[in-house]
This record gives sequence, C-alpha cells and structure tokens, in this order.
Amino acid sequence: MYDAARPMARGLFPLFGTGPGTFWDRLPALRIQRDLLAGTVAHDWLETRHYSYGWFGMALLLAALACAVLRWFAPGGIRGGRRFVILAWLALAGCLVHARFDFPFQIHSIVFLFLLICAVLFSLGRRPGGSRR
Repeated sequence: MYDAARPMARGLFPLFGTGPGTFWDRLPALRIQRDLLAGTVAHDWLETRHYSYGWFGMALLLAALACAVLRWFAPGGIRGGRRFVILAWLALAGCLVHARFDFPFQIHSIVFLFLLICAVLFSLGRRPGGSRR
C-alpha cells in the first residue's frame, strides 16, 4: 500500500498537500482494490507530509514539536526534573516511531495525550545551574 501511495502523493500538491482527510477521495487514483484499504494510508508520516499538510505544513508541525522539546534548555519556566523530562521525550519519541508503522494520530485520545505531554514539556525549565536531581 505504501509503495502505491508514494508515487500518487508526489504528483499531488507537494508544498501544501490536499488537506486533512483527503486520502479516501484520492484513493481511486491508486488503481488498486478499495476493499483492501482503510480510509488512511496507515502511515502517519506519509499521510501528513504528502496528503494532509504537504511539506510546508509538515515543517510547521516539526517546528512546533521542536519548540516543545527544546524549551527545557531555555531559562525560565517551571522547574522540571531531568528524569521526568527525559521520560516525556521518550514517550513522544515512542509515539512518533509508532506513527511510522500505524496511524496513532488518527485516534483522538492519543493525539490529546501527545499534545498534553508537549504542553507540559513546553512549560518546564531547568534550574539556572543545571539540574542535578
């Protein structure tokens, strides 16, 4: 399915994508059986980059994720422990790896949890001299 979806995605609107939820509408262009596929590519990175938001939208989403992850290195914010922050980063990384093989970001509870962890990470900071605990 991925091999059939990639060439079609390159031919669409690569910069801005075709919009969220448009994979099902573009499915007849794949020229494969509809009953074998769901309404998504089942690969969130591919669907986000090529169909939903394009390269521009993907860059904006990755920039927002980088802000949430790298905020801990900036001064200020609520003091957060190093272990807690590292475990939160691992939780985000696990969800992003899962998105390579499945579609967790199509499930609202996982999206909510992912955004909640990003919000917590964005509000945390280190001690001025670095955290030793």
